[in-house]
Amino acid sequence: MQRLRKTPSPPFPQRGFSLVELLIVIILMAGLLGLVIHLARGNDVKRQKTRAVQVQLLVAIQEHFDRFGFYPPSQGNGPAADAIARRSSGLVEALYSDTNVAYMLETLPKGTIVGRSGGNPGMIYDAFGNVMDYQVDGGTGITPVLISGGPDKYIGGANARDDICS
Repeated sequence: MQRLRKTPSPPFPQRGFSLVELLIVIILMAGLLGLVIHLARGNDVKRQKTRAVQVQLLVAIQEHFDRFGFYPPSQGNGPAADAIARRSSGLVEALYSDTNVAYMLETLPKGTIVGRSGGNPGMIYDAFGNVMDYQVDGGTGITPVLISGGPDKYIGGANARDDICS
């Protein structure tokens, strides 16, 4: 009977990934990282634009206060979308009612005040496409505040940390 011989095994068995496989994984990970960074920067730019608009609006609100002795009233109660829309349009209407304040609104970026035509005063939108909320007392009883829902498009709630307040 003939015995089968074992073939010698290489000193180092081949385990792991080839260089090509590793390069493909690295390229895919770099592409995904690039997408994440792009999305994060996009939100940062929108946050900065929203804050800049809020500052311009607060200057107009303060100008209204200096001229009339009171802040524009905020109409409607609660966090519901229709109440937020009423407060936003009420602010636009109050600010446009005085020509010395209205010119300040004309310097806002295009798309900030939308729907202003005929008898409709329009509403204030942030860079994320949300209607901004306006509260006279800002929850403190002292100064008015403008609130943007931020990237999650919802004011308050579980993701309140995403809100952008003036």
